[in-house]
Amino acid sequence: MFCKEYLKDLNITQAAIRTGYTEKTAHIYGSRLYKKVKVKAYIDKLMKKREKRIEINADWVVKQWIDLIEICKGAKPVMIKAGKELVESGEYRIDSFGANKALENLAKHLNMFKEEKQPINNLIQNFVSGNGNQYEGKTKKEIENDIKRKVDTAFNGRRPGNRL
Repeated sequence: MFCKEYLKDLNITQAAIRTGYTEKTAHIYGSRLYKKVKVKAYIDKLMKKREKRIEINADWVVKQWIDLIEICKGAKPVMIKAGKELVESGEYRIDSFGANKALENLAKHLNMFKEEKQPINNLIQNFVSGNGNQYEGKTKKEIENDIKRKVDTAFNGRRPGNRL
């Protein structure tokens, strides 16, 4: 039941609420359900069935984005009212917002904005190597504490994101 509810809006919390969990706990239990291998497999199966039924898949979506980009880039005449009729003003306008949004969605689909996250060990190693031998012979904990102290000093004891 959760899987079918999830397909309605692809919202884990709302699917859990619709299947009987309280608003207070739905995000927890919904997340737990969604992480289960069998649940994900069943959702994938249902999504593939839906794709076949409505004949829409990732290729279709990409083609629509490309068509939308071309439409939005095309110059459209600005119409003005002349009496009771609309006539072209001689000016032309393009929908740059629509083209930009379609390009953004296409780039996301192609993973062009993929962010690489570095584990703390790599960040510390990069920090150490960038500062010569300043931390040579020190433990990871000593390095972390020194970095935290420097951050605290730089922000007068207030970390970015902390409330004033």
